[in-house]
Amino acid sequence: RQAVGPEVLLFTDAGGNYDVPRAIALGRALEPLKVGWLEAPLPPEQVDGYAEVAHALAQAKAAKPFLPVFMTSPEFYARALEVPNLPPVYRFPEEAVEALSAQRRALKAAALASAAPAAPFRPASLPQRSGFLPPHEALTLIAEAGIPVAPWATVRTLQELPETAEKVGFPLVLKAFGQAIVHKTELSAVALNIQNQELLQAEAQRMSQRLAGQGLSPEGFLLQRFLPGGRELILGVSRDPALGPLVLCGLGGIAVEVWQDVALRVAPCSSQDAEAMLEELKGKGLLGSFRWQPPVDRKALVEAIVRLSALASGVPELAECDINPLLAFPGGVVAVDVRVRLEGA
Repeated sequence: RQAVGPEVLLFTDAGGNYDVPRAIALGRALEPLKVGWLEAPLPPEQVDGYAEVAHALAQAKAAKPFLPVFMTSPEFYARALEVPNLPPVYRFPEEAVEALSAQRRALKAAALASAAPAAPFRPASLPQRSGFLPPHEALTLIAEAGIPVAPWATVRTLQELPETAEKVGFPLVLKAFGQAIVHKTELSAVALNIQNQELLQAEAQRMSQRLAGQGLSPEGFLLQRFLPGGRELILGVSRDPALGPLVLCGLGGIAVEVWQDVALRVAPCSSQDAEAMLEELKGKGLLGSFRWQPPVDRKALVEAIVRLSALASGVPELAECDINPLLAFPGGVVAVDVRVRLEGA
């Protein structure tokens, strides 16, 4: 244990080379070293010896639960039933592993059943009209729901860009918005990582010209702080005629159509529901440590899912909501692009 450190799993095989007193002494000596198992301390034919080991295990004060596996003569198992306080005995390791797995599933199911869902939330900033909200209203709605949003500001004219950009801070993302500009990436209505005022003016001019070439005139521009390095996810809300509000989370951000790796729950959700959603994702490993990258802040991600579900259940008019991407970092999550559609307001 001193050589490999406390995090490495250790497993031992005695090869059936011990007598009863030495086998029990070895087990007690290994226990504080956090050994995963002690295999075959006695020869398999020593039924009486294994009965003595069973009594010793029944009296052990282990820091963690353990399951005894005795691969010995069938006559042993009837005797094991007579040993007071002995945990359930298994004949093969596979049976013990399945029992542990079933116990874990049962505990998770019980936790989900007992967890209280989030209370419905209706923000004061909710507009009283139907249709897609402009970016500033959608971002304000999400921020009021308690989901962090990247610093932003909107302008109506190109002349307002320089002063507003200084307030938001470089580097920036520039996005055009308008009722006809829904899918910004496809319309080339987004410019990333703008480093200074000169590049900002040039990008704004090019964007306006590209949109004009497609017969589109932006109602304004959104300036947002550029945040590099986050892992992209999508959070969303939709409504099912039978089930009501559904909350979605998935991997891929703008590439979610490619990955199709999403999980759904009926809103409102509990934190355990949100954890289960993340566990269902095939690419959940991307949220952990890999290639020298630290894991994302899973607690903050769970909180964002729960808060969006509270918004979905508290606002019946919320027909559609996409936070795409939601950037996950080791120190939190940030909503970058938000689309909200109200219906029946």
